[in-house]
Amino acid sequence: LYGYRLYGSESSGYYARVVWHHDSTDTERTFTLKYRLWGFTTAYDDVADVLLKVWEDGWDRGVERLSARIHVPGEPLRGDVRAWAHLNDLDVSASLGSDGVSPALTASDIPGGRWVELRSTFPVTALASTSGARVVGVPGIKSILAEEDQLAGYGETVHQNRRRGVLGGIAALLFMGVLGLVIFMRYGKEPRVDYDLEYETVRPSDLPPAEAGALLSGVATGKEFSATMFDLVRQGVIIAEVGEGTADSPVPELELRLGSEAHVLRPFEEPVFRILERVLSSGAVALSTLPTRVSDDAKEKVLDYQAFQTEVRELLVNDGLIDTSGSVVAAIVAIVAGALAVVGFFSVPALLGSQPGGVFMGRSITAGLFVGALLLGSFMGMVPGSSTKRTQRGALEAARWNAYRRYLEDITQVEEAPVGSIAVWERVLIDAIALGIADAVLESARHYAPSDIESSSTMRWYDWYETTDDPSFSVLADLGTALSGAFSAESSEIDGGGDGGDGGGGGGGGW
Repeated sequence: LYGYRLYGSESSGYYARVVWHHDSTDTERTFTLKYRLWGFTTAYDDVADVLLKVWEDGWDRGVERLSARIHVPGEPLRGDVRAWAHLNDLDVSASLGSDGVSPALTASDIPGGRWVELRSTFPVTALASTSGARVVGVPGIKSILAEEDQLAGYGETVHQNRRRGVLGGIAALLFMGVLGLVIFMRYGKEPRVDYDLEYETVRPSDLPPAEAGALLSGVATGKEFSATMFDLVRQGVIIAEVGEGTADSPVPELELRLGSEAHVLRPFEEPVFRILERVLSSGAVALSTLPTRVSDDAKEKVLDYQAFQTEVRELLVNDGLIDTSGSVVAAIVAIVAGALAVVGFFSVPALLGSQPGGVFMGRSITAGLFVGALLLGSFMGMVPGSSTKRTQRGALEAARWNAYRRYLEDITQVEEAPVGSIAVWERVLIDAIALGIADAVLESARHYAPSDIESSSTMRWYDWYETTDDPSFSVLADLGTALSGAFSAESSEIDGGGDGGDGGGGGGGGW
């Protein structure tokens, strides 16, 4: 070979080590190594048995492609030669070539630490001499075939267990998925109701506005807080008056101050009043600046805001409008699934490891459990409505309140308006705030509200609208969104989450 230079060699009796150098730069070279082996052939009375590890397990690195071939001496006939391949727990097969008498194998992607064997038998008479073979004076083909049948059975068991592992992993994954779907269908899927009215022209029920809004959106947010605040105004707990205006803001604004009389408040109203009490304790506050004033020292107020959300949710549960039993079930299932995956990680491979291909089978099943548990937990925690739903009554109530919402939103188009009393229009506005359509109701008020509402309403909201130059009514319509932002900013610092909703729309949301 061109550029070949022997560096050194040594022999230990069991192996030979040869080191050489060659002069090669930016080129491909092919080296052919030739050597003689003794003792790898067993000569029986009937056949010669050649069993050779063509790749040893002492290599730390694997090999991409390996080819090996045994040249049978003489001129053997088809049927006289047999061949088998063994690849240390991996899949490999041998062939006899196109002539049927040339034992060979080709293996790919052999990892480090694995050996590859090629075995062949042929008539012992094909050997010119048995001097380099191990001679056994008995027939051998029967025992060789029995041994290969046993190895083939082992290999088939390995393949079967691997397939079982893959199927087991898929089954574990599907089990988690089906479990999540069952929980959703049982505890999260909304019940169907027999209701098809487009409009409800009066309040469907006596639900407080905050409860009605949360029933539709799934969680009490800034708009439900705003509606509760104006309900306190309607009750006289908070006083709303139009201010005189200032040099900086010549347009009079609606101002809020604390009322002088004591009132008995419902549980969900108490945290709202506590927040307003802190904000208004030093005097009247313009409505447009309320979100900013709430943001001041919001950490003291956000706990009350979260208490308001909790109380509204408890009101929905106590009134039989939502079913939260699925939350407990979902939490238990998620915990059990996670525990099962952890236990499976340590126990399944150990239990199956003694079987052929058992390690792979155990790891596949465990992987399915892990992925399934993660997906199930994500589904339970991230998909709205996966474990909480409206009850049958709640679904019907929500359908009616949605129809009422559509009516208030389209009131200027349907030639029918609420009864023209001040009390009714005050309730309509508060409902509209909770349902996220305050701007539409303010516009309708221009056409349908009684003329004396400007001077007689305890809320003074219509008077405020008439003196406002902004036709979009942005202060009142966007108040819920602004309050949501004020509370959720501090809430995220306290417990890592906001109020989960927006002050805008009245449908969709947390279901």
